[in-house]
Amino acid sequence: MKVKRNIQSVICIAIILLNLPLLFTSCDKSLAKTNVSEFENNKWDKNKPVTLQMNVLETISNKRLVLKLNHVYGFQLDKLPVVILMTAPDGKSSTYEKTIVFKTEKGEDIADCSGDYCDLSTTIDQGISFSKGTYSFKIAYNLSYETIPNIMAISLFVE
Repeated sequence: MKVKRNIQSVICIAIILLNLPLLFTSCDKSLAKTNVSEFENNKWDKNKPVTLQMNVLETISNKRLVLKLNHVYGFQLDKLPVVILMTAPDGKSSTYEKTIVFKTEKGEDIADCSGDYCDLSTTIDQGISFSKGTYSFKIAYNLSYETIPNIMAISLFVE
């Protein structure tokens, strides 16, 4: 009886130890990411472009640069044109003009929503490479509105 109990204990411990790495595995596939910029009162002011920094620890090749936007469910715009200025560690700059699409042609939300909060990811560039160093980004929207309400946060990541 004691031997059977010891075998069960050993099997239980083995199962726990084999699954232990899963506890330290993240669903986050990003290779590099910026800080998250949160908007005061959930409003993006036209006169306050977002400034983000991304530290790349090693060279990254042929990946996607993705913009992540957190917004309130029922966001009033279907599309939001943005301009992103990226400055590399060597001082060279690249400008991206991208339209963030929030809804399908049928008016359905594209974002992943949980309750009143939504996460929307939009690819900014594909096949992009980053060398080691710190990159800076300046993001502004290109609409005539003075503020865009119901936007909570914005960030960029590479995957």
